[in-house]
Amino acid sequence: MSAPLVVESQAPLTYPKDKVSDEEAIVLPEVLSDQPNPPPTRPPIDWSSPKAFAITTAERFRSIWTRRFVLSLLAGQIVSLCITCTNVTTTELVSRNWALPTTQTFFLYFSLFVIYTPYTIYQYGWRGWGNLLRRDSWKYIILAACDVEGNFLVVKAYEYTTLLSYQITDKDWPALSRAKGDAFMIVGATLYGITNATEEFFVRKSPLYEVVGQLGMWGTIINGIQASALEYKGMRTATWNGANIGLLCAYTAAMFILYTVAPILYRMASSAYYNLSLLSSDFYGLLFGLFLYHYHVYFLYFIAFAVVLSGLVIYFWSATPEEQGTINPQAPTYVEKRRNEMMIGLLDAFRNLLSEAYDWVKSS
Repeated sequence: MSAPLVVESQAPLTYPKDKVSDEEAIVLPEVLSDQPNPPPTRPPIDWSSPKAFAITTAERFRSIWTRRFVLSLLAGQIVSLCITCTNVTTTELVSRNWALPTTQTFFLYFSLFVIYTPYTIYQYGWRGWGNLLRRDSWKYIILAACDVEGNFLVVKAYEYTTLLSYQITDKDWPALSRAKGDAFMIVGATLYGITNATEEFFVRKSPLYEVVGQLGMWGTIINGIQASALEYKGMRTATWNGANIGLLCAYTAAMFILYTVAPILYRMASSAYYNLSLLSSDFYGLLFGLFLYHYHVYFLYFIAFAVVLSGLVIYFWSATPEEQGTINPQAPTYVEKRRNEMMIGLLDAFRNLLSEAYDWVKSS
């Protein structure tokens, strides 16, 4: 969510004279300034006496629970649960000897592409979208490449490790190479970190549909090329039965929700808060493991879950979500003209429609 904006006092804007006459000029609303209000600060702690300390600490705690913080906390748990769902579905696919990591993630990028790219074209127009590809595509290609390879390594790691090993525990399992799988996880997590920080930078300056749409489009291309090169034979020999297709659909749905909610969380909080929220996925994965894989765990895992949630609250003990970074998403300047022309064209069409309706009523 973007920070509140200050309305500047300035002369109202009108359409250009070459588009409409002076009598028909339409006044546009006042422009919102791109300078946000100063972010709220936490109440200070009074250390002068135990009573003052208790009162001010309670005030500080209450100040944390703003609408933006609660939404950030809930969004963090949604993406954490989505991560757990992807872990479980991937583990199930591998246990069924369906191990095509690049093919598995292809459906995610394709779904992002077909949903968000048409909406970007609707907002920018074909010419504006073409300018976006010509000027800014290189940034999104790098972002998509890091994300594709991060997903590839993480999914690939499940051929060598287990769900619970991935989530920091140590359990015997007949895997090919536990060390190799853990190494894949570490490298994949590093690429995830680069992707998260870069995507946060983008979504704070650009519309969400542009960033996610470009990630989906270039991810589809990169992922498709890689899948064709590495997994063509595997696609032909893989078992495409109802159970495996259902697991693929569940994986894609969970990842689609994650890729939609994560950029919103980057805006409301930060990519660091996003990654801290994912720590609770260990607990959700444990619950799945108890019922699906009959894991045996200690009660300390439940205490650890409470500690993680407490840490998500303490994270904003001093700083507010608004202080995590400037939020000023704007469409590229090269599509603004297209927007104005589209608005003028719609108004002209509406005016002509009213004129024709008036003439029809008058003649009848």
